[in-house]
Amino acid sequence: MGPSGRRRWPEHVKAEIVLESYRTGASVADVARKHGVSAPQLHSWRRAAREGVLAMPDDDMLGLPLCPPWFSVQLRPNLP
Repeated sequence: MGPSGRRRWPEHVKAEIVLESYRTGASVADVARKHGVSAPQLHSWRRAAREGVLAMPDDDMLGLPLCPPWFSVQLRPNLP
């Protein structure tokens, strides 16, 4: 805990919890409860990850999909 009495989470731990919350079938509430954080806090970390504020580990190292669910790729046909 920090001087204010609040728990301080290392960035890499936040990132791992965020990735776990994106696994198929995972619920934010369940993942948050498992790690002792509130669901709103986990939503905040997920938003930080989407916005690039929270550095995420290489998903491939964790055996997860290469693209997070909020990243979509749309292929367009080549136009003449």
